[in-house]
Amino acid sequence: MSFYGITYNREAIKNMVQDLNLILGTRVSFTSHDLVIWISYPNMTDFCTLIKTDEGACERCRQSDREAIRLAASTGHMQIHPCHAGLTEAYSPIIHDGRILGYLMLGQVLTQPPTKELWDELKKRFTHMKIDLGDLEEAFYRLNWIPVEKIQAAARLIDMSAKFILIDHMARIREPGMIDRIVEYTEKNLARPIRIHDLSNHLDLSISYVSHVIKDHFGRSFTEYLNMKRLEKARELLENTKDPVIKISAETGISDPNYFSRLFKKYTGLSPSQCRNRYGSPKTQKQKDAVR
Repeated sequence: MSFYGITYNREAIKNMVQDLNLILGTRVSFTSHDLVIWISYPNMTDFCTLIKTDEGACERCRQSDREAIRLAASTGHMQIHPCHAGLTEAYSPIIHDGRILGYLMLGQVLTQPPTKELWDELKKRFTHMKIDLGDLEEAFYRLNWIPVEKIQAAARLIDMSAKFILIDHMARIREPGMIDRIVEYTEKNLARPIRIHDLSNHLDLSISYVSHVIKDHFGRSFTEYLNMKRLEKARELLENTKDPVIKISAETGISDPNYFSRLFKKYTGLSPSQCRNRYGSPKTQKQKDAVR
């Protein structure tokens, strides 16, 4: 998944957010650099959902979020932030070479039990809004609460997780020319038994990240992409040379000519000999393959 030149491993981030939610027992979200929430477990609390039905309150929520994000982005560090509705949230920036790639967010919790005394204090903030206070009060009593010291500990865990997203290349700025380097390396090594491990070592990047880039750009795994390039080369040789299939198979990195023939037909719908007879030059059409 790519966004404004940033590549995200959505599945890995989703699993991390789910695990953090399970461990911490509160809402955890991943947002893009411009605060678009992509992954969140669980969904927004009923309390916040009701507040955002009022346009003025919704704008105050956005202002509160922007202030927290501004502090996190300017300092480069996690920020624990009280929102205008009396809840506490924490934002941890994901930064690569000075650029914000996204945020991990912990939030929408109280720092004390939802008592009647606390509700009586908080509801003063909502009396001028177009919100059903009865419904809001019911949602208030369903809010999760975490003592301050546990919120601080949870926020530190969120901050470490944000750093791990970078370490494991779950979010990364797409490097210019990377696709060209992948194509060049693959085409130069078609005859060798190369693996994704060899390519990742050549690029000095993790296997998971290289695999994700290939899948994101080519829409297929590295093995599928490699086979496609090998068979493209094989078709070129079949159409333009007199080389027997057994030699072409070896030159394109597939040592078993029978497997090569099956794979070629799977990808092209033709056997190697059919391809040569149909599309080859007059000279190659007369050539009898040593192995069909």
